Amino acid sequence: MRSLGKHATTDIWFNQGVTITGMGTCHLGVVFRICIPKPPNSRGFQRDRLKTGSLLCFSDRQFEKDSLIWATVQGNRNSIEETSSTVTFMARFPKHTADMEVGSMYDMVESTAFFEAYSHVLRGIQKSQLDDLPFRRILLAIPDALVNIQLPELLKDRVIDLTSLLYPRQPALEWSVTEDPPKITPDMSSIDAAQYESVINALTHEVAVIQGPPGTGKTYVGLKIIEVLRDTLWGAPADRDKGDDDFTDNFDWDDGGERPPIVIMCYTNHALDSVLSELLSTGIENRIVRIGGSTKDETIMKHNIIELIHRLPNTHELRDVKRQMRAHTALISQSCSDLSIENLLESEATEIPDIALKYFKRKSEQYNKALEENKAAVTANEEALQKLPAFSQEASDIRKENRKLEVNAVRLTRCYGHPVEAWLDGNEFHGAADDDRGHEDDDEKIHAGRLGNDYKEGLPELKIFADFEKLNVEERYAYFDNWTFRARSSIKELVRSTCREFEALSIRKQEEEIRASQRVLSTSRIVGATTTGCAKYHKMLEALKPEIIIVEEAAEVLESHVLSVLSPYAKHLILIGDHKQLQPKVNSLEMQQKNLSVSLMERLVRSGLKPSMLRTQRRMTEEICLLTSRFYPEEIITHPSTKKHPTEVRGISKPLFFIDHDKNETKESGVSPYNEYEAHYAVELAWYLLLQGYKANQIVILLPYKGQRNRVADIIREHEHNTHLRELKVTCVDNYQGEESDIVILTLVRSQGRGFLKKENRLIVALSRARWGMYVIANFDFIRTVSPEWKSVIDHVSKDRNILNRTLTLKCDAHGNTTNINDPREFSRLVPAGGCHEYCHVRMDCGHPCKERCHPKTTDHSPCREVCNKSGEDCLPPRSCTHTCKKRCYEDCGLCEEKVNATLPCGHDQAIRCSDDPAVVQCRTPCIKMLSCRHRCRKQCGESCTERCRERVEKTLPCGHKQDAECHVEASRLRCKTPCDAVLLCDHRCANRCGECDKGVFTLHKQCIEECKRTLVCGHACNSICSKMCPPCRKSCIMRCNHSRCGKTCGDACAKCTAQCDWACEHQKCTKLCWEPCDRKKCEERCSKKLPCGHQCKGFCGDRCPQYCHEGDCRVGEHEDLLMIDEPEEKDRMVQLACGHIFVSEAMDGHVKAKMSEDKIQWVGCPVCRRPITPFDTGRYRREVNESIINVNIARKRIHEADAAFVKEKDSLMRRLLVSTDLEADYLQQRVSQCRYDDVKALRRQVDLMEWAQPFRTRFVKYGVAGDKARAELEAILVVMATEEAVAQVGLSIRRHVMEGRLHALLAE
Repeated sequence: MRSLGKHATTDIWFNQGVTITGMGTCHLGVVFRICIPKPPNSRGFQRDRLKTGSLLCFSDRQFEKDSLIWATVQGNRNSIEETSSTVTFMARFPKHTADMEVGSMYDMVESTAFFEAYSHVLRGIQKSQLDDLPFRRILLAIPDALVNIQLPELLKDRVIDLTSLLYPRQPALEWSVTEDPPKITPDMSSIDAAQYESVINALTHEVAVIQGPPGTGKTYVGLKIIEVLRDTLWGAPADRDKGDDDFTDNFDWDDGGERPPIVIMCYTNHALDSVLSELLSTGIENRIVRIGGSTKDETIMKHNIIELIHRLPNTHELRDVKRQMRAHTALISQSCSDLSIENLLESEATEIPDIALKYFKRKSEQYNKALEENKAAVTANEEALQKLPAFSQEASDIRKENRKLEVNAVRLTRCYGHPVEAWLDGNEFHGAADDDRGHEDDDEKIHAGRLGNDYKEGLPELKIFADFEKLNVEERYAYFDNWTFRARSSIKELVRSTCREFEALSIRKQEEEIRASQRVLSTSRIVGATTTGCAKYHKMLEALKPEIIIVEEAAEVLESHVLSVLSPYAKHLILIGDHKQLQPKVNSLEMQQKNLSVSLMERLVRSGLKPSMLRTQRRMTEEICLLTSRFYPEEIITHPSTKKHPTEVRGISKPLFFIDHDKNETKESGVSPYNEYEAHYAVELAWYLLLQGYKANQIVILLPYKGQRNRVADIIREHEHNTHLRELKVTCVDNYQGEESDIVILTLVRSQGRGFLKKENRLIVALSRARWGMYVIANFDFIRTVSPEWKSVIDHVSKDRNILNRTLTLKCDAHGNTTNINDPREFSRLVPAGGCHEYCHVRMDCGHPCKERCHPKTTDHSPCREVCNKSGEDCLPPRSCTHTCKKRCYEDCGLCEEKVNATLPCGHDQAIRCSDDPAVVQCRTPCIKMLSCRHRCRKQCGESCTERCRERVEKTLPCGHKQDAECHVEASRLRCKTPCDAVLLCDHRCANRCGECDKGVFTLHKQCIEECKRTLVCGHACNSICSKMCPPCRKSCIMRCNHSRCGKTCGDACAKCTAQCDWACEHQKCTKLCWEPCDRKKCEERCSKKLPCGHQCKGFCGDRCPQYCHEGDCRVGEHEDLLMIDEPEEKDRMVQLACGHIFVSEAMDGHVKAKMSEDKIQWVGCPVCRRPITPFDTGRYRREVNESIINVNIARKRIHEADAAFVKEKDSLMRRLLVSTDLEADYLQQRVSQCRYDDVKALRRQVDLMEWAQPFRTRFVKYGVAGDKARAELEAILVVMATEEAVAQVGLSIRRHVMEGRLHALLAE
């Protein structure tokens, strides 16, 4: 929040960077959505802010005089949207609707005052003229006018009907105001003398003031005055029990009344609802209209003016206006949607160059990619977390990373609805692999409102993507402004014109509602409204021309509120209240010092107007009444009916007690003070009273400050018995005037500053809410110094009554014990159940004593847990035996569980329950009968004998193997578990069990799972499963030449080396490329080079020198003996390969020639280690090596082509299998995936067989035994991998069975 310097004040809130993010409509007109950025480290938005009707001021130029824009908050608290960084609400700009634009940014000031309440009053006062003010001489407090108040003009020439003051069936009582009032005796009416005097005073003075101390019946007197006025002005109803006709669907709305209705004005909605509900419930009057919608009473809601307007006939114009407003609302919403970046890009009026569209398309791809990367990274991390210990450091790091990823994903989806928005704000998208960067400002940048209104010329053309990246934020908005200028201009102009039309319709709607409301009000006799409602609907009431105005709670109503309601037509004003109680609320200290907190009622009394005072209170006991009656000039009489109140509070020695302490309150910045000790004491005392049997609605906790209220609420929430305590009413004194409770717990909080407590008004309210029990908790040594009034009260209770002490004495009626409480913590320690320290020991209905701690409610015992010990007829239900019950006392005895010996029908003796019938008890003795298989029955005597013998025996299976099985199982149904061990076509042995291999026309074994080890074309062994197709070799290719090496895998064709072949010697040279077979012959000349030992090399000219020398004493190298010679001769030449093996050239030449002559594609390799010879090894065999490489590469390509065709063939077979078989798709997929090259023909035969047999499958059941055999072989043929010949044999067998089955079916027919 920015400092305002010398203008700094606590009466406003200030926000910078407030943005208009959208617009809409309400019943008053066009509203705008306002987004406020929260300050850093903000805990939350204050609940007192942004109330409906709060005053706002906006400016985009440092609040210069000509830049001020005024607005008010619309919508209730639930319509405010709050996030971690922003608060969004709706506001209305009555005089600036056409000037406001979505996207604009301002500074904002909010007033702390509740502007909604004051604004209507101020407008009403502005329109009033002093000359038109009724009762002017009285209201100006001219002395003689206050003493000689005139008769009400309405009643001068009328006969007053006082019959409603009498008991039913009394004779009518009429009176003229010019005569003395008739006397009413107690046997004629329930109204007392002071109340009757107040009614007469109200009827004989055009401005009447009735003062009612607490509990004296102010509301009752007001109702009686209304009833007398109703009977006098409109006549008494024929049937007083039913009242007049109510507002119903058949009501004649055009039957206007003879005179304006009586207006009842109250300060609060609660007080207004109380008065109106009494009028309705007692049948005094039914033609009542309530102005304003803040009511929770469904009965009163039916009399709300809005509800009654809906029931008015002939309101076509109003409905037509509402229909037009709905259409304009939809148009405004659509126009705002068209201003979004996404819709602007799609608009035909937008002029975006192609290069920009391509750039934004790439941004969209990056946006989607970033989201996918985040999602994939989160999924991978979650999978990794499942494999790690929950509390390991690695798991913690992964969780932290996941949180960052989720935040990034939320930022992408929430902050930027379209990638162009991110580009405009200068942000880029980052996926899961990017560094974590701070994005605290993202929410503030979104919709920053930088789209301008002007077209900017001279912007350079953007030609490449890099040009877009170089632009700063202002330049990006400038370009986007130019591209969308024409589209935005047309849309904004449409929005402005639509808003102007909507505002006009809104005014027209209000006028139509006023006309409709006048129709409703003109038929009413009583109109009720709060002071705010009266000011808000001032025009409506002024048109009504009310003559009688009754103000309830007049001492709480600001004088300005009353004056704003007084129209020139007012002829009778009745003020009912008590100026000794709460005054009007004025937040400004300066205004309080200027007496604006003094109500009209109090000012008139101070000026000399004598009120009529009610003197008989019917609320409090005498003891409680004495606390406040001393502050009234006349004696307050306690009505005899209060003697019916309880004289004591259960569990406490005295019904009125002041609990003293010396604990200080706590003061925190920005929070009103609270007293921890008093808060705990109040809650514990309330719980103790609940334990005494009082209900939550009989107890209220009163406090002077909101801070104390919040602290008490926190303690209740944390209390172990919060379920019951949270039903208690906890409220501030200022909010409880006019209400009462049986028992009040009052906490005064303060131990240092006077503050709230110094006013006599609040003292009277606080001490007069209880009917017959009150407990005040305070530091009375300090409270005594607050004011003389508090001192007199404390002196009274400490000296005269002796009910002030630091010790609260509790009493137990059951044991007669007393318990002294000196600290709130002692409640749970000394009286946890609400009684005393002893145990209950009250004899319960079952006859056992209660063993719980003493509790006050003698009938509310815990379930008895003693042993029952009842027997016979005493049991519930009664028993016929004499055994004692062993259950707990609180349980039903039920049937007798005692064990007795009995002889069962089978002859066996067995222990059974006493309540069981031996004839139906199942015998548990083992059965001794023999089964047909000669084994003994294993069941009990009471059970049916075994049908399937479970004895284990050895059985000989059809395959010839023996196996243990249960006796009842047939050998043909057993699956043999002996290892099969048969030799498969691949020469491996079958690893399955004998029973797992199908025995049909021929034995079908399951797939071989041994390692393949077949030699691949590259020379390596296949390491896949034998039954699977050999995949391409994945080892690295070892082929290399003197120029380079092959970087591919062994299963892929080698790339051709296009360098010139380097095999050359002094005798001849190859002219081919490196990959081609050489066109030169092998040089047979001996190499002329010298070895390190000095001897001549034994290799060939132009070839690599073999590391071999056996001349003289040299023994370098050993040759591989392929020709059975111990030592090569002098003429023999040696050849050394890259693997290190050395051979005699004659032997090696023969080996290479033999390999090349074989009819198969293979590498030429070392005779010893089988390692392929490469062009790099030796030039002597380069021709043969290159030829083998060319052949192998051709084979590799053909293998890959065959693989593709094979996959296609398998897909085709899979589709055919799904149609022709009932086997599950996942099994078929597995079956086809295991198919090898040489299995395709067999599998195709199997599918052909399945398709051929498909039409017969539904008829197999009709084919008898032949059909069963055909079905079994058909289902078995697909389960195994068979050869083509085997499938052919099964096909012939199935066809034979089908023919036999068809013949069987024909014979059967």
